[in-house]
Amino acid sequence: MVIGLTGGISSGKSFVESYLEKKGYFILDTDILYKELIKPGNICYNAIIKEFPYFNSDSTIDLKKLASVVYNDYEKLKLLNSLVHPLIYKECEKIIKESKEDIIFLVVPLMFEAGFDKLCDKVCCVYTSKEAQINRLINRDNIGREDAIKKINAQMDVELKKQKSDYLIESCPDFNDTIKNIDIFLERIK
Repeated sequence: MVIGLTGGISSGKSFVESYLEKKGYFILDTDILYKELIKPGNICYNAIIKEFPYFNSDSTIDLKKLASVVYNDYEKLKLLNSLVHPLIYKECEKIIKESKEDIIFLVVPLMFEAGFDKLCDKVCCVYTSKEAQINRLINRDNIGREDAIKKINAQMDVELKKQKSDYLIESCPDFNDTIKNIDIFLERIK
């Protein structure tokens, strides 16, 4: 069974993912996969540098420069996503087919936007309040409120993600409450 795990940026997905991993579940995280695939010579790297030639001195992609460009120009964000999402999708499809795991958690922030829900039997959305999301993003990325809101608004509205999902996990300010919510979710999928 493939269970998609999604949610908005800074919604608490990483905490849920970490907890599931500690419980022994197989996690396929597209953000981690993306970081592998954008290393020099890999498929996403080659696709990105043709359109976005932003490099560091060691030939790696300058991700800060890339982010500042795409989060300030919706058409460039769409272009970047159209380049990398199909490549990541194919890689996920391959890993899932080769896996011997009973349950795979496929973690995709842009689950519905990029069509990754087609790889899943069920989808779970992790969510928190908009204000908590903004504050977490400001603290995590050391950015201003305006930039945090831009990043959040670049994704599908969380209410729509919740409607499209089969399960919900609320990420609470007290992570002990979040753990209880994850455990309830795990009981439901069994």
